[in-house]
Amino acid sequence: PIPITASPGMAFPLAGTYTVFPSDLPATNMDQWNVSYQHQLGDNWMASANYLGNQTRNIWGADHINPAVFGPGATVANTNQRRVLSRANPVEGAYYASVQRLDTSGTGHYNALLLSVQRRRAAGLTVQGNYTISRCVTDLANYEPGVAGQPYMIPGNREGDRGRCAASSDHIANVSTVYELPAAGSARLVRAVTGGWQISGIVTARSGSYLTVTTGVDTALTGQPGQRANQILPDPFMPNRTRSQWLNPAAFASPASGTYGTMPIDAITGPGRWTVDMGLTRSFRIVEAQQLQFRLEAFNVFNHVNPSNPVTNMSSSNFGQITSTATEPRILQLAVKYLF
Repeated sequence: PIPITASPGMAFPLAGTYTVFPSDLPATNMDQWNVSYQHQLGDNWMASANYLGNQTRNIWGADHINPAVFGPGATVANTNQRRVLSRANPVEGAYYASVQRLDTSGTGHYNALLLSVQRRRAAGLTVQGNYTISRCVTDLANYEPGVAGQPYMIPGNREGDRGRCAASSDHIANVSTVYELPAAGSARLVRAVTGGWQISGIVTARSGSYLTVTTGVDTALTGQPGQRANQILPDPFMPNRTRSQWLNPAAFASPASGTYGTMPIDAITGPGRWTVDMGLTRSFRIVEAQQLQFRLEAFNVFNHVNPSNPVTNMSSSNFGQITSTATEPRILQLAVKYLF
């Protein structure tokens, strides 16, 4: 408990969990660089190609320095008795269970090609679009060791948890446009009412994020969380993927007792997603410095269902199924603004 009052009679808890931080803890740092080429096409269009890169150093990870040792008679029930410190000294070692040590030697890098095109406002139309293809690789980050994160699956093996960045999509495309509707009719009043309206749209699409298939149980019998499965079929997906079954359960198997799974971390991708947002605006000038603006906005205008990632815990009855959505349903928003 915190705050705690120290006293000579304090009892040390059995099987306590601890996190060890080095005294010379270095800060995580990143170097970034980019190269861009732009070219004008005609009077109103411009295209550009951009290379984006970065290198991250001193990524904080966590290594388990008191794992259980597998051997004859090993079970989940005697995990603490088989830990390294308990084997070295059964009496004093009984006070220690999970002991994670912060490891600051992790690195990561990101490389991307960004292609974009832009049409300056002409004849009431403005268009912008871009497409990014990227590759991101990193060591396993764990900024809350012993709390919310997880240590390396195999103690002392940071390289075994190096893989694709889970939250980074390899492909991202965006297109946005604004068009000012021409006024209708010839009468002054009609043109005043119908002119000045602007319709806008944003289309966003991205590939899926990376996923890790876990066994959900301690198959290695070492007390390590986040143990991964074996992939036994070349294709991990169902022949006809649906939200009710995205991953093929027959494509995965738990490793043999006392061993770790052979699947890399973040080895497969989840479903992609796309959305279309639109807006309609009109500003009515009241006096020189004041105007009333009308806005009608529709988010996810087609009410498209973007599935979330499937359940990747093999111990779950919902393994391989998608049980939630990644985006909101259609939302309409009406607003009136008074600007002065």
